[in-house]
Amino acid sequence: MSRLLQGDDFKTKAELIAAGGTEAQLLTDDKIYSVVKGKTLDTALGDGSIPALAMTPPADIADTPAVGVGITAARADHVHEGVHSVAADMNPEIYGDAKLLSGTRVTLTQSGKNITVATTAANVTSTVTPSDVATAPAIGVSVEAARADHAHEGLHSIAANMNPEIYGDAKLIAGVGISLEQVGSEITLKSTAEGGINFIENGDAEDVTLIFTGRSLTPAGRVPVQGATVAAANANFSITRNTLVPLYKTASWYLTKSGTVNTQGAEQVIPFTVQEAHMAKAITIQLDYKVISGIFTAGTRTTDSDVIVYIAYIDPADSIRKYIEPSNIKFLGSPTTFGERFQASFQTTATATSYELVFHSATTVTANFVLELDNISVGPSDYVYGTPVTDYATTPVPATTPANRTRQGYQWRRVGDEIEVRIAFLYNAASNFLFNISDLIPAGFSVNYTKLGVYLANGESRGSIGTANAQDTAVNVFNGIVSLENNGVVLCNLVSNNAFQFAPSTNDAIALHIRVPINGLSSSVQTSDQTDTRIVSFFGQQVAQTLTANVTNLNLTALKDTHGAWTGNSYVVPVAGDYIFSLYMLTTAAPTGSWRFYRNGSPAKYAAQAVSGSVSQVGTQLLENLVVGDVIQIRSEAAVTTVASGAFGVSVSRVSGPSAIAANELVALRYINTAGNTINAAPATVSFLTRIFDTHGAFNGTTFTAPASGTYEVKGAIGYSFSNASVEVAVLNIVVNGTTIKSNRAFAFNATDLLTSQASDVVQLKAGDTVVVQAAGSGTRTLLTQPIYNVISITRQGF
Repeated sequence: MSRLLQGDDFKTKAELIAAGGTEAQLLTDDKIYSVVKGKTLDTALGDGSIPALAMTPPADIADTPAVGVGITAARADHVHEGVHSVAADMNPEIYGDAKLLSGTRVTLTQSGKNITVATTAANVTSTVTPSDVATAPAIGVSVEAARADHAHEGLHSIAANMNPEIYGDAKLIAGVGISLEQVGSEITLKSTAEGGINFIENGDAEDVTLIFTGRSLTPAGRVPVQGATVAAANANFSITRNTLVPLYKTASWYLTKSGTVNTQGAEQVIPFTVQEAHMAKAITIQLDYKVISGIFTAGTRTTDSDVIVYIAYIDPADSIRKYIEPSNIKFLGSPTTFGERFQASFQTTATATSYELVFHSATTVTANFVLELDNISVGPSDYVYGTPVTDYATTPVPATTPANRTRQGYQWRRVGDEIEVRIAFLYNAASNFLFNISDLIPAGFSVNYTKLGVYLANGESRGSIGTANAQDTAVNVFNGIVSLENNGVVLCNLVSNNAFQFAPSTNDAIALHIRVPINGLSSSVQTSDQTDTRIVSFFGQQVAQTLTANVTNLNLTALKDTHGAWTGNSYVVPVAGDYIFSLYMLTTAAPTGSWRFYRNGSPAKYAAQAVSGSVSQVGTQLLENLVVGDVIQIRSEAAVTTVASGAFGVSVSRVSGPSAIAANELVALRYINTAGNTINAAPATVSFLTRIFDTHGAFNGTTFTAPASGTYEVKGAIGYSFSNASVEVAVLNIVVNGTTIKSNRAFAFNATDLLTSQASDVVQLKAGDTVVVQAAGSGTRTLLTQPIYNVISITRQGF
């Protein structure tokens, strides 16, 4: 305030404010006193003449409120000692009155100023071992707490070798060649790679499930008889699972012959199934064996073992059980200390998927024995890798012949991804030394220019592909190199010792030795298990039968059939290759005609010719380039009656070596029709009898039989002219295994039109599948004879 408060002057609050004072200068709400004369209130308060503000810390927070007795005022920024707020962790603070509440298994008791926190559990920490890691989480029911350093039993981490550990949720994922099968809490890892597949489940006897089925055959024989009657199992030829002395892991199968009786014809079989990918393929049989007790006689070159191994299947064509003889049927040892391995191979058919592995009681001995079997496996053969080098061949020949030259000699072979050719020509007129590559390499092959080493000469890209030599009528000898240009022209640069350039004329000769890379061939191929390499053999005994000329198929009783290929009156080729058929027939009268083979329903080679007046006929014939699924039948050109005799019949053997088709090998063909055949309103198979090329001899003029599984492009075309004024239609169908899978219709509206119809498709075929082209017109129509109109071509894709 600007003026002095006088002595005992009294001022009300309103008067004080009116005089220029402030509320802060009031000691009470109503009045203010001055106890020091001559000083303003501000001065008195500032120098402590009037002790209006406290000079000591405020009291602590107390458990009861108190008005206080002090005559000084607390300073505006004073602080009391005490708890500011309370809160549970991570929760907002509580001000004012806060309470602690009892919770589960926790109690609060208060005595005076003390609050006791206690647990209702009998023990604070458990003394029991924690549970194992389980398949599902559980809260638990214990009222005790787990100790801080407790551990559960379980998998800590998982990792592939040399990789960091995986924690938390881990998964097993199937990779290439591996499958995962989970049943309950068990996960089984299986190999799906070729050679790792086993069609036999539980072949190692680790599971208690019995995989064998017993039966007996009538008639009983040393080998299974095709079509034999099946009776109940022979109790003296039985199978059990045993864990006493396993060959492998924890259990083995025990094949027991008991009772000191003859059990010939008894069988124990294991059923198995193959998928489409393994039809018409070579399959391997493997197992470990040991003689546990008794006398087991092993096989020799000329005698059977007491137990032999066969493959059985039910032929879908006639529902007859047939047997396939593996490459080895005998147990060649009788080990008693250590196990030995049995191994054999056989080829599945092109039609069946269900088979049986047969353990056949072969001998008539009465001695008892127990034969232990383990690791029984039936699965695909391993693929073989290598560089294919073939023998020299003379077919197929080059597609073209150069003008003024005659081909004198020709040989070719495959060497890895290349074709090597030796070829010679004789000139019949003056000409040049240029060739087209189609004059030199086999038909059906084409040069892979990307693999051909090239260099630049005269602005053109050329590559040396071999050497050549020539001789003219003047007896000059010329030598030089052969080069190939990208347009397919082959140039022979030939000079003589005296530097003369070769200028060919009549009777001059030239020989070339070249090697070129070919599209579709690989230098190292994966060879398919399309075929096995053993001899295929069959003998069928003659039966009494009356045959109609050129109609009735010859019936035979199979006495030996390694592959179950005989169906009663037909031989179905089980393995691709060349076959020798030998006939020795006996008839009631001398026939007036010959015997003849039929291949897939069409006449093929003659089989035998009777000597004049003789009732016996003998003949041998080679049927070459047969493929899996070819059907061979025998008919007589004259009406005859055959005589039942075990000394007469037909024998078959496969004489060619391995006929493997590489997994990436080119299969291709092209045939034409120039015969002017007729077609009708109903679709019928078209013949294409003129061969342009056929890499595998897979087409017989009407039917293509796939020599190997794969994806094929099929193309067909027909053409004819007509003179009707009305609309004309031509139909062309592609038929696979008897079912039309593609149909195309072409129309013409002018009487002078040339009507052509074409059809093409890409199909997935397995070995033995058949393809034909069917055609139909608006009526009876005659196909054109020009080779460009009636064509079939088939190419295997992705080789």
